[in-house]
Amino acid sequence: MTASKKPDESLMIIFHKARGATLAIVDDVTEEQARWLPNGEVNHILWHAGHIFVLLERCVFAATVGSDEMPSTIPQGWWPLFGWNSQPWTVAATAWPTMAIMRQQLAEQTERLECDLASFDDAFLSAPISWSDQRWLGRPKRTVILHGFYDELLHTGQIMQLKRVYEAAK
Repeated sequence: MTASKKPDESLMIIFHKARGATLAIVDDVTEEQARWLPNGEVNHILWHAGHIFVLLERCVFAATVGSDEMPSTIPQGWWPLFGWNSQPWTVAATAWPTMAIMRQQLAEQTERLECDLASFDDAFLSAPISWSDQRWLGRPKRTVILHGFYDELLHTGQIMQLKRVYEAAK
């Protein structure tokens, strides 16, 4: 492999840091904790975990394919639950997946994204994205992938805070 064809190690590092933190934080979340909301909050732990999942699927798919289509790796019905225009406070309690399913999906996604990231070289990551979302159109593919990792870290922080508040309230 030539120098220009090497995978971007910095992306792998930030992904492992972000995902490692996420998996560790959600590892012991109970079903009760997952859907608990303190006063004034609209997004529970399960929503934050699901949002991490769907956002990274969309970002990597957009960088790879450049399509507005929904990636087939997002389970049926998850985009309305966890997407960026979702309204979790309007969702029936029975519509949510379990936290066990969410942990499994995040673990499986980790393996899939590791393979994807390992295949992205600098030429691919520097190429302009063709996704029609105007926030990203024409920007380097690396940018939308990094945004996904940044967003994962933000939402993992929200999960950490909700766990602390839950424990203090019990």
